[in-house]
Amino acid sequence: RIPSSFRWVVKIIGFDGDRKKGLEQLERAATKGIYAKNEAKWWLSQFYVAEEQPDQAFKYLEELSNKYSQNPFYTQRHGSILLYWLRRANDAITAFKKAITLKNPEAERFISSSYNSLGDAYRFKNNFPEAIQWYQTYLNSNPTDTTIKSNTYYRIGLCYELMGKRDSAIIYYKMPGNNLSAQ
Repeated sequence: RIPSSFRWVVKIIGFDGDRKKGLEQLERAATKGIYAKNEAKWWLSQFYVAEEQPDQAFKYLEELSNKYSQNPFYTQRHGSILLYWLRRANDAITAFKKAITLKNPEAERFISSSYNSLGDAYRFKNNFPEAIQWYQTYLNSNPTDTTIKSNTYYRIGLCYELMGKRDSAIIYYKMPGNNLSAQ
């Protein structure tokens, strides 16, 4: 997939994109490849997410998550497809909790992201106290992405709002970095 603004560059250097052929080659590499099989599955999962075909993306991420069961990256991404695309909150919760238990020090970012996603999963299930707990765990993990951090403050406020605790909600709406704090 080449953004339309860059297609002219690709044509100048002599390449001609063939989406169908490229997809066929990735599919072949994912099923019959030796050295790039896993990379092909990863790229196919990304392609299918971009093409809004979550069932196809899920298939490849599930394979990678099962094959590399000690890798929180694949487990977390697998959970993300389950939650945000397939709306299977209970299955996503299982995946995110598994990613957290892996305790891989080289993958703290994915573990931290799983905390935040657990908050989303419980919020989707209208279990606002549990969602708040996981959002707080995410914030306590010292995240570096200020956009996600401010969105988390907002989501905590939203949970309190939906629980009928407006005063508590306003505290989180006004947290530093929250986009609503300027309004």
